[in-house]
Amino acid sequence: MSDSINKLKIFIFRPKPAYQTIWANWLFKCEPLELEYLYTVLKDHAIITLIDGQVRSCDPVKEVMRLKPDLVLITSLITNVNMVLKMAAGIKKLKSPPKIFIGGPHAEVLPQHFFTPEIDGVFYNNQLHAIEQVVKAIRSGEEYYHIAGTAFQKNGHFMINRPDKVNFNDFPIPERPLLRKYKNKYNLFYFNDCASIKTSFGCPEKCTFCFCRKMNQEEYGRRPLASVLQEIESIPNKNVFIVDDNFLLSPTYLEAFCESIKEKKITKQFIVYGTSRFIANHPELMKKLREAGLLAILVGLEFISDEALNAVHKGSDYADNETCIRVCQELDIELIGLFMLDPNWPASEFKKLMNYIHNRKIYLATFATLTVLPGTDLWEIKEKGNPDINNLWRYDFLRLHESPRYMSRYQYYFWMMYLYFRLIFRLNGFTYFKQRTGLWNTLKMSINGITSVFNFIIKIIIWP
Repeated sequence: MSDSINKLKIFIFRPKPAYQTIWANWLFKCEPLELEYLYTVLKDHAIITLIDGQVRSCDPVKEVMRLKPDLVLITSLITNVNMVLKMAAGIKKLKSPPKIFIGGPHAEVLPQHFFTPEIDGVFYNNQLHAIEQVVKAIRSGEEYYHIAGTAFQKNGHFMINRPDKVNFNDFPIPERPLLRKYKNKYNLFYFNDCASIKTSFGCPEKCTFCFCRKMNQEEYGRRPLASVLQEIESIPNKNVFIVDDNFLLSPTYLEAFCESIKEKKITKQFIVYGTSRFIANHPELMKKLREAGLLAILVGLEFISDEALNAVHKGSDYADNETCIRVCQELDIELIGLFMLDPNWPASEFKKLMNYIHNRKIYLATFATLTVLPGTDLWEIKEKGNPDINNLWRYDFLRLHESPRYMSRYQYYFWMMYLYFRLIFRLNGFTYFKQRTGLWNTLKMSINGITSVFNFIIKIIIWP
């Protein structure tokens, strides 16, 4: 078979969230790693067009009209679902429409949300391998409806195939055409020109509110360290965001990681997710990670009382959080605190949280509404049933999904804005960031933060 003849034409697209969704695109925009992976495994079988809707405005229906692809692959988050369904309906109205396949985080946990007449298939498990197998089969004119980890529409019904184990020893190192094309477009707060890498899948923690731990069939798996280091060495960017749900899990693995970084003389700057309990229990290992290039950690501190932490099975307590903050500050690791707001709080709890953050000199933080997310244990505990597919855009972790106990909805949003504005306009915050990242980056981050807040206010007024 000729390498150029019989190649498929594939359009791969990551949409931005629905226009009603509140999201801080100016502050937090990750490299679309799933698109880079798809390009890597499919480039020998297809002529590929990649479009990241978060950095390039695009009407996907018009793109399909222009490109005339054989296949359209779309990755989706929960806030994209309704948009993706409408997109698929628009594409299917075209003359000789392509097959439409859906993957991504939401499809991995709740594939049934995409079981509509306009969608031909959904990839819910071991997605990369499954997509490669399906594309090979289509190119060769072979049957593909049986491939594991998929659900395909056949005779008007979706048939779900068995799940499949991910082979982490054979995971590809992605090529990065989008990272090269959109230099300086991907960032995490003041860490600019930031690449992403995934070294593990799933999470062994048991937080009831967490969607990520439900992925990968609720199992945890990790890539071999040698492959991870090879990929890190291939990345041209100085800043590398390790997007694992929790990178700080195995002391043995992390000790080997630090040693290998030192031996190979790798000089990257790493941003990771981790838990406060691990950080609190391993201060010496955190010091080694800092020496290996760890600059920032996103930590789910969540709440500031043991009662609230225990209620969501957090696995860490108030003392862990306190020690974690101290360890990070002593090692000069930027702590990005991830906090939750409970709709049942009175106003005094918002003030208490702000005082906690101020007194502990936490300069970067996010505040999310405690959200009962479809697919999570918390959803099942509260017996929520089937969500309204048309309103999944509301699950942006900021909006309310129930009436607050002690205040109106707008009063709740006021207190959320109070937290964000107090964080942005702290008297010594500007000086702190100017020393860490320079005047221009500090101004840019401040402007982006203010823009994000006003974007929030406008959308809450229009779509409360």
